[in-house]
Amino acid sequence: MEKKLPSRKSTRLTGFDYSQPGAYFITIRTNHEDKIFGHLFEGKMYLNEFGKIVKDEWLKSAEIRQEIILDEFAILPDHFHAIVWIIESDSSVETDQTVNGRFANDRFVGANGHSPLRFTPYTDRSNPKPNPFQMRPKSISSLITGFKSSATTTINKIRNFKKISVWQRGFYDRIIRDENELNGLRQYIQNNPEKHWKQINNKNRPNRA
Repeated sequence: MEKKLPSRKSTRLTGFDYSQPGAYFITIRTNHEDKIFGHLFEGKMYLNEFGKIVKDEWLKSAEIRQEIILDEFAILPDHFHAIVWIIESDSSVETDQTVNGRFANDRFVGANGHSPLRFTPYTDRSNPKPNPFQMRPKSISSLITGFKSSATTTINKIRNFKKISVWQRGFYDRIIRDENELNGLRQYIQNNPEKHWKQINNKNRPNRA
């Protein structure tokens, strides 16, 4: 009997334009939560061949898409966390290429309401109301769809699989609204391998009478 998956509640804000410039926190999980990207040992993640493909495809995203800048990210055995920025196509922003494409000059302004954290210089533009049934070409959905597809294609060539997704359908995204939240999520991503290693150790530790 096929196991029925629980329905997932959308975390997206109704009517929000996810191609709007700003910072976003992304989480993507593997299909059936398969641990296929490597292993954890003593708080560190060791990527296998598939994990290295995921890393390469993610870094390649910033080369292909001029509208994005990559920030902190982490690949775990069965999921992927990242912070990504959507920028104005005509913005001239210097980046530090030695730290995951993070901004060399962190000149941020806070956000209000549902607006994501933005960097300066920024020229506000009036965006038309987004069509919920259309994927914007320069949006989080477009980025993640392309990334997942590229990684799946390359990995499945090695596995000699056809039409089997590496990833779960969809992804989790969260708008980053201020600098405190940004710094907290950066720390969360950096600590993620150690956090999961401790969870594994606690599960495997025998109970003492």
